[in-house]
Amino acid sequence: MLLMFSCKKDKLEGDSAILIGEWKWVYSNEIKNTCNPPSYQVNITPNSINSTFKIGFLKKGKVEFFQNGVEQPGCAGYSSCAKPKS
Repeated sequence: MLLMFSCKKDKLEGDSAILIGEWKWVYSNEIKNTCNPPSYQVNITPNSINSTFKIGFLKKGKVEFFQNGVEQPGCAGYSSCAKPKS
């Protein structure tokens, strides 16, 4: 899964402009290494976790996060992100 965070809004220009648009998470692969080989690979998909994720990059630098089609304010609910002051 690709996670990108930023607190500063920069207009997407030049090479960054290729990010503009909506990006849908399709799958992730995780390789599990065990003490007794063999290692094995786990494929994680929206169906396997019963959730969809989408990220949108707007030209003005705003980033939108969606889980199951619902926009998630801030950093999509990740506890590692700074919460807005109330």
